[in-house]
Amino acid sequence: MKGISRLILALPILGLLCAALIGGYVLQHPKKSVSSTPSVGLQNLNPAEVTANSKLPGNIRKATGGPFKSKEDIIAKATNKDALGPNNKLSGRVEAVFMTHGEFEKRAGVMTGSPGQRFDVDNSKEVWVVVVGGEFDSTWRSNPSGIEIPPTKWIMSVYDATTGETLSVQTGPGDWPDTFFEPSK
Repeated sequence: MKGISRLILALPILGLLCAALIGGYVLQHPKKSVSSTPSVGLQNLNPAEVTANSKLPGNIRKATGGPFKSKEDIIAKATNKDALGPNNKLSGRVEAVFMTHGEFEKRAGVMTGSPGQRFDVDNSKEVWVVVVGGEFDSTWRSNPSGIEIPPTKWIMSVYDATTGETLSVQTGPGDWPDTFFEPSK
């Protein structure tokens, strides 16, 4: 009971402190206290001018035009036992396709039924897409439901065609992803 009465006495003091802080902010920043929106952006900048002068972040992976990693090098990277894990069995089936990241997104969308898009990779960026078949341990996948996950039958890796850096990895428990390799209609 004593704590509640102290709280009730403290509320008016807290209200006065809040009012003083807000009032001080308004006095320091009178333009920010105006309720009508100005015709120009923050700090009196013209939004059209800001857009025209803006630069994309440095991490956007754009098309390079080469030189590109060879198909053999990319396949060797994708089938590396150290990268795949010790308990995995390769079936020997491997396909590698050179394409743009936009084409990859389009084909992956047809394959999965839901289009995906990465905003940190330009659609014109050249990539190698490699699908490796086999039986792969699926214990690394997130499984909060507790339902048994069937083993992965293929792994699809997307590599930056210039650097060989892995951009994304997808897996599938089902059949070989033939729909991915069919040309887009």
